[in-house]
Amino acid sequence: MLNITFPENLPVSERRAEIEDALKASQVLILCGETGSGKTTQLPKIVLGLKQAKAAREQKEHSGKPQPARAAGHIRNKIIAHTQPRRIAASSVAKRIADELKTPLGEVVGYKVRFADKLSKNTQIKLM
Repeated sequence: MLNITFPENLPVSERRAEIEDALKASQVLILCGETGSGKTTQLPKIVLGLKQAKAAREQKEHSGKPQPARAAGHIRNKIIAHTQPRRIAASSVAKRIADELKTPLGEVVGYKVRFADKLSKNTQIKLM
């Protein structure tokens, strides 16, 4: 499991618990914030943290019990899709998030733009 950290000086990081609660309560969330508030880089990490927590809970619930074929991996197989309006933005934001997670680009965080991609079977956040 990744050690996900959040810069304390960003408004999105300061309101992380509130954002997590809103994400748990609804399938759709519209979040508005000033430029530089951390929306682009921190929201995918918040969602990834929720995804990891859910996977850990399910693994704990199913440990030692017979599992349906899908139960063990269905959460891990879902990718967090993160769109960006420009190709350069998609690749540079992917690199930034990967750096913040201290993982190589293309493993946990990757991107796909036109004919170029940097993804793996373990990619959790895909910028496009």
